[in-house]
Amino acid sequence: MKILISPSKTQNKNIDSFSNNEENILFTNKTNELNDLLIKSINNEKFNSWLELKNNSLIEETIKDIKEFKNNKAYKAIEFYDGLQFKNILYSQLSETQKTKLNESLIIISGFYGIVFPNSYIKPYRLMLGSKINIPNYKNLYDFWFKEFNQKLEELNPDKLIINLASGEYSKLIDNSIFNVINVDFKLFKSNKYVSLSTFSKQCRGYFINQFLNINLDINKIKDLDILGFKFNNELSYKNNYIFTKAY
Repeated sequence: MKILISPSKTQNKNIDSFSNNEENILFTNKTNELNDLLIKSINNEKFNSWLELKNNSLIEETIKDIKEFKNNKAYKAIEFYDGLQFKNILYSQLSETQKTKLNESLIIISGFYGIVFPNSYIKPYRLMLGSKINIPNYKNLYDFWFKEFNQKLEELNPDKLIINLASGEYSKLIDNSIFNVINVDFKLFKSNKYVSLSTFSKQCRGYFINQFLNINLDINKIKDLDILGFKFNNELSYKNNYIFTKAY
């Protein structure tokens, strides 16, 4: 079984866990190919929109990271990704046994690296999977990664069971014809209807992982979890789509 999540745009370079080289990376050649493409694309008028760069400081930092990619420090992924989802995994509070299980079970889908493990050492990047960047011989980044990503995921996951916590953007990369995918989602009951709110969803995805580790990754106990007040909703859930809800 593997747990799949999206990466975070927010990244933290001010951490102690860094290396001079990438570690535990599966698709080095493809990542280098993408960075070479980004270097060639810097002067393209669409470059900023491709990478969702909205202010000058972020543009300058991103271009610097791209140009100096080979010499940049690499950071431990589980600490480097710094968004709400990752904060709510509460990694520093996990036992060593839980950290080992996390490293064995969690996969972070990346538009730049393809597959990232919690203990992978990765370099700063900005390329999201849904980016419209032009890639020679490929329709888009989904096409660029689809075959190799799913082949490797199947190799890493022989029982083919996936607990999917990734956003819609990243879930598109999973070949549902190969895997038995359980999608987990969180909805608030607000104004007489159920809605998904990004902030709550990100927090809940991270905390779900924390609580899943607490029940020793037992899929038979998932429906009993209380995720920041969100509880399994039997009426909304269907087939392999598990919906957790709470009132706003």
